Amino acid sequence: MSDLKATSGQPLDRVQRRLLQELSSDIAAVRLRGLGKVTRVARSLPMYLPSRHPLGRSIGILGCDSPDSAASLVDFREVLPARTVPAGAERTIEAAPLYACSVDRGTLLTDAVLFYGLLTSNNLLVAEVSADHGSKGGDWASFRRLKRLPPQIHIESGASLLTGGGGLSNYGHWLYDVLPRLHVLRLAEVIPPNAHYLVPPIDVEFKHTSLERLGISSERCIGVGRPTAVAADTIAASSGHRSSGRVEPWIPEFLRDAFLPESPQSGLRLYVNRRDTKIRRVLNEEALETVLAQRGFRSISASDFDFQDKLDLYRSAEIIVAPYGAGLANIAFCSPGTHVVQIHGEDWADPFFGDVARATNLRFTSLSALRTVSPSWMPDIIRHLEVDVERVVSTVDDILN
Repeated sequence: MSDLKATSGQPLDRVQRRLLQELSSDIAAVRLRGLGKVTRVARSLPMYLPSRHPLGRSIGILGCDSPDSAASLVDFREVLPARTVPAGAERTIEAAPLYACSVDRGTLLTDAVLFYGLLTSNNLLVAEVSADHGSKGGDWASFRRLKRLPPQIHIESGASLLTGGGGLSNYGHWLYDVLPRLHVLRLAEVIPPNAHYLVPPIDVEFKHTSLERLGISSERCIGVGRPTAVAADTIAASSGHRSSGRVEPWIPEFLRDAFLPESPQSGLRLYVNRRDTKIRRVLNEEALETVLAQRGFRSISASDFDFQDKLDLYRSAEIIVAPYGAGLANIAFCSPGTHVVQIHGEDWADPFFGDVARATNLRFTSLSALRTVSPSWMPDIIRHLEVDVERVVSTVDDILN
């Protein structure tokens, strides 16, 4: 590759060479994402075939403040009242009450990605425990467009942990979106006896292990990874619990209570790399790893460890450095006072892990030290990055000294 030239006639730098080398894998990743979307659309098509009596036309909306004659169909339980939620060092937001409920002869309806909803026997959608990620302005558009039900499952009793979106497969969303729903349902005491749990497909070790640790065997779970309607004599569900995308303090507290290992902090220094992912790779990551190794850091790919080993590693760390991503999800299990350095892009900084750090009394630094280097035609979620090694190391040295 040494004789390659940029379009300007100048030699290609190391990052540009790496980009060219990985272009075929990038194209494969884009193709794979496209095929995944085509597959999801194909699975959803039967719900939109013409029908003499379209389902969406018959769906009404029911809330806890609906007239008594309608609200009596649902056993609403308020788990948290309206409250002020921390949203940064000096900011707060107002969060709506958090509910759980159960419905007799109800149906949980979902396409597994964009929407999920609990329907009563007379086709009223229970607003507090339903969501439509494809909706604009709260118009429940995904439900309104439905012509018929997807394939149906009938069970005696059920409890839903479904969230749609990233909860289907992403480790961080599993910890912070899926599992806390079980906590809410248990606090509300609405889980029916002998319930089957509706969950994203249990296709990897961390899902199986975390559910087992929470007292739910795989035999009691129904994996829902495609459009499905689950009808039950009694079915329970809970509200979405991350108001405006923020992580409320009770969520990491629940995770710590449920999973925190006993091992104490032991001075471990971790760099959590992105070598185990096909998207948003840090192309000059080896350079950063080399310099951090000189300061006693161990570089890990979080997916190389099983659930318990990950918890032990993070619990033992005195400082963790990582690009933004699911590798930071386990900071909820760090010891209070642990330093966490989140490396983010030059034009974005999601507050997700800052919320977790504040809730668990960590020392958190969010550092803008990544720039996008992939071609603009690649989707944002896939585009690769280059890290400013000098800036990261300078920040780390300030912490260590």
